[in-house]
Amino acid sequence: MLSDFITTAEGRRRYLATPFGDYLDGYLDHLDTQGFKASTVYGHIKDITIFGEFLVDEGLNTAGGIEESTIESFVAHYLSVPRRCGPPRSCRRSSEWISETLRGSLRRFLAYLRELGVTSPRPALDDNTPHDGALDQYVAFLRDHRGFSETTIEQHRNKAKSFFSELARQRPSVALCELMSSDVEEVVVALSDGIGVRCHQILMSTIDSLIRHLRGVGQVPVECAPFLPRRRSYALAALPSTIAQNEIERAVELIDRSTTMGRRDYALVQLVAIYGLRSSEVVSLTLDDFDWRVGVLRVRQTKTLRLLELPLVPVVADAVIDYLRNGRPKTDSRRVFLKCNAPIGPITRTILYWVVRKTLQSAGIEAPQYGPHILRHTRATSLLRSGSSLKVVGDLLGHRVPEATMIYCKLAVDDLREVALDLPEVKA
Repeated sequence: MLSDFITTAEGRRRYLATPFGDYLDGYLDHLDTQGFKASTVYGHIKDITIFGEFLVDEGLNTAGGIEESTIESFVAHYLSVPRRCGPPRSCRRSSEWISETLRGSLRRFLAYLRELGVTSPRPALDDNTPHDGALDQYVAFLRDHRGFSETTIEQHRNKAKSFFSELARQRPSVALCELMSSDVEEVVVALSDGIGVRCHQILMSTIDSLIRHLRGVGQVPVECAPFLPRRRSYALAALPSTIAQNEIERAVELIDRSTTMGRRDYALVQLVAIYGLRSSEVVSLTLDDFDWRVGVLRVRQTKTLRLLELPLVPVVADAVIDYLRNGRPKTDSRRVFLKCNAPIGPITRTILYWVVRKTLQSAGIEAPQYGPHILRHTRATSLLRSGSSLKVVGDLLGHRVPEATMIYCKLAVDDLREVALDLPEVKA
C-alpha cells in the first residue's frame, strides 16, 4: 500500500525507518476503507513520518510510549523549526493551520494504534462524582425495572449527576442517609436558575424520580419528601410550528441532485416531509427496512417501540434508490444514510437537522424553527386537513395517547369554522 504513494525505494526506506514503519500499510488500508482521498492519505503519512523521525531524535525508538502530550511536544517543536521557503511557521495564520493539521493526523493515527493495542489506551477522564454507587443503582433501576430507552436513561443520568454534584458542593458533609428535604430544595433552586420552562419540568421530574427511588431502597430517610415546584404549563396552550405544504414541496425541488450530497439530502427530506418521521427513526433506518418487492417501509418507532409498516411512496422509493445507486459510499454498514465526507459512517440527528435547515433556508422560507420537527408538524396538520382521523395520524406519528395528536386539531382552522356556533350580533 505504501508503494502506491511512495514510488522510489529510497523514499520508502525513509518512511519505514521510523518506529511506525511496520504499521503504515495497515493504517493506509484503514484510511482507505473510511473513504479518505489519496491526497489526504498522503498528507497523513508525511506527518506520521516526520513525527516518527522526531521520536528517534528524542531517543524513543518504539511506538508504545506515545500519547497526547508527545504529540503536543512534537507540534511545538515543528513550529519552532524555520522553513527554507514560504511563510515562517511561527506566523499566526500559518502556525494555526499547520498545528491543527498535525494534531488531526497524529491523533487519528494514535487512535488506530490504540485499537491495535500497540500503545496504552486513552486515559479515562476523571468523571467521578459523589454518590456514584447510588447513581449506578438508579440507572440500573431505570433500565431493568422501568424499561426506559437508552436516550431517556442518559437524560436522567445527566440530571441526577448534576444533582449529586451540586449536593456535594453545597453540603459536602451530608451523607445520603442524613439527607433532609431542605437540602434537596436548596440544590433544586441552584440547578433551576436561568433554565426554561420545559427544562425545569424535566429537571423536577428527574429529581422527584431519583428521590422516590432512594427512599424506596432505604438510602435516604422516609421523611425526605421535598417540595419540588413545577412551573405551570397548560395543556394544548402552544401551537405547533408549521410551514405551508407547497413551500416545503418547492424547497425540496430546489435541492441540487447532481451531487452525491444532494441525492442523499433529497431522499432524507422526502422521508421526513412525507412520513413525518422523527430524526432518530430516519437516521437509524437500515437496508433491511426497505422491502422493495412488497413496497413496504418498516420503521421502528423510538417512543412506542412498535414496528410500523408504511406503504413505500413512489417519490420516496425513487429518491432512495437514486441515492443507493449513485450517491451512497461503498461500505459494509447496513445503515441507509451515510456521511458524504471521510470518515465514512452513519449520519447523526445533528446532520439531519442541518440538512433540513439548509434546505429550508436555501429556498428563502422564514419559519420559527428549521429542524426536521417542523416538517413533522406540517405533515400531521396536512393529514388532518385532508380528512384523516386522529387515530391514523397518531399511529403514523408514533403517539401513545390520542391527547398527543389533538394539538394539531387547533391548526385545522377551516374545520373549526364549520363547527363554530353562530352568535347573535350584540348592539351597544
